[in-house]
Amino acid sequence: MTTLALKAFKHYPKLSDETNAFTATLYVDGMKTAYCNDDGKGGCIDFQIWNMEKFAEAEAWAKAQPAITYTEYNLTVESTLEIVIGDLVDDNLRRWEKKAEEKWLKRQCANQTLFRLLTDPEDEWRTVIHPFNARMKAWLTQKYGDRIMIGNELIGQEA
Repeated sequence: MTTLALKAFKHYPKLSDETNAFTATLYVDGMKTAYCNDDGKGGCIDFQIWNMEKFAEAEAWAKAQPAITYTEYNLTVESTLEIVIGDLVDDNLRRWEKKAEEKWLKRQCANQTLFRLLTDPEDEWRTVIHPFNARMKAWLTQKYGDRIMIGNELIGQEA
C-alpha cells in the first residue's frame, strides 16, 4: 500500500484565492519525493520532482482510487494525485483549525465558565466570571436544564 504525507507544510491564507496557497514536501512511503507548490489562484499544483519512481507510484496509486462525486455540481471526476494532495492540504488545515479552537477554549476557560444554549450559534459562548466547578455546573444545570453545553467540559475531548 502506498502512503502519502505532506511535511514542511506552510499555508499562505493571504495568497489563497480560488484554492489554498501552500508549499510542502511530498513523501511517498516515507521517501522524500517532490516539492509541491500551489499559488492559490486556481491553477494546478506545481511539482519539483526529486524521485521520479516514487512520484510515478504515487500518481498510479491516486488514479486507482475511486472516482469523486461532487453532488452539488452533479459532477464525477477521476481521482488524481492533485486531488489527493488537495485532500491532504484540507486535512492539515482542519487539524490546525481544531488545535487553534482548542487552545482558545482552554485559555478562555482558565478563570471563567463558558457555556451556550443549544439554540445559540456554534461560534458564540456565554460567560460567567467564576471558575468552573461542581457548584457552577449544578447552578447552570438547574437554570438551563439539558439545553446547555458547557465549554469547560469540552477541553481535551475528541470531536
